[in-house]
Amino acid sequence: MNDMHEKLQAEKTRLALAIQACESATSMSRPGSPRDVHAPAVPTKELECRARLGDAIDQDIADSSESDSPSEISLLFEHLEEPGSITKLNPLIDKVQTYLGQLTSTISELQEREKQKEDLKRWIETQRTVINDWKNKPTKLRPDGIKQDLATMNELLLSFGQRKQQLLTDFHSSDVSELENLLDALEVELCELIAQRQMHQELIEDYRQNLQGVNNWFDSLSKQIEAIDKGFWLHCQQKQSTLLEIKADFDENSPNKMDKVKTLAATIISIVNNLDSQLIEEQMKSLEKKYAEIQRRIHRKLEVIEIMQKVLDEMKSEINNAREWVKINLADLRKQEPIGFEVYKADDRLNALKSLLKETHNKTVLRDTILKRVNNMVNELEPSEKSHLENDLKI
Repeated sequence: MNDMHEKLQAEKTRLALAIQACESATSMSRPGSPRDVHAPAVPTKELECRARLGDAIDQDIADSSESDSPSEISLLFEHLEEPGSITKLNPLIDKVQTYLGQLTSTISELQEREKQKEDLKRWIETQRTVINDWKNKPTKLRPDGIKQDLATMNELLLSFGQRKQQLLTDFHSSDVSELENLLDALEVELCELIAQRQMHQELIEDYRQNLQGVNNWFDSLSKQIEAIDKGFWLHCQQKQSTLLEIKADFDENSPNKMDKVKTLAATIISIVNNLDSQLIEEQMKSLEKKYAEIQRRIHRKLEVIEIMQKVLDEMKSEINNAREWVKINLADLRKQEPIGFEVYKADDRLNALKSLLKETHNKTVLRDTILKRVNNMVNELEPSEKSHLENDLKI
């Protein structure tokens, strides 16, 4: 392209010199007519034009390998002095001017295209710097931030397509192959970066959903434990059974849920900035704390319920034993036969009754003790359980 431009410039210079010579020739005066007595004087401008034309011819003769004879040069001057010779040069001058105008337009067009190519090359280098800057920056954790980055990258990707279309329409493929290669390589880099950021976006969204899911699950377990604490008309055995189900669900699913969130968190920490990494670490600490709290509550509540169930079983056993003792001794009292008038039998009967009375007093004390324990456990017992125990103690 540069060689062609230099050739066109050289041709332009030669044509300009020829036009100047022709224009000078057109300003010569025509020869006088035969009727004139005296020959007209030769104008000064004509003499200067002849001198310039002679110098140009001499220069051509010096540069050429074949020299022209003096007679040919004289003949050329004689033809210029002939009537109408200047008029014959006008069409040639017009053609030369037209050709020169076309050359000038072509040169301007080529210069403009060269400028466009340089502008495009600078634009490519600028976008390369932008893409490298994007690559070096960490991914944003906030959804709106990463969406904005992806939108900007996609806009740049569209501009690549527009620039490539400009190359196809405004330039020959052989002239811009280097620019096409640069654009293609940069477009590939940008596509890879967009794919990477989209993958990061999916990872962050997956982490956010899993984190929210585990937190919601922990909240649900906490509400179930609170429901057991408040009672809701569940007997102690029902509470224990429900809590064991909660514990089984927690022990079975919590390790997998926690491991998945931790794995996603570790991956995301490696692709985001320090502030976002600290935020993720705080979220994981909060999740670990909630996990430990639920585990502690389940274990503690289960122990309390187990102790409560054991106490209830003991009280029920004592009540049942006392009821059975009362039933047996009451039946014995009702079946006693008359003792007659023998003193030792009367003493035995009296001693037996005194012993029975003492045991009865002990059973009464036991009943009061159980009743007191029941009243002390009123916060842990359901109203139905408390009422049932109180009724058993009355019989």
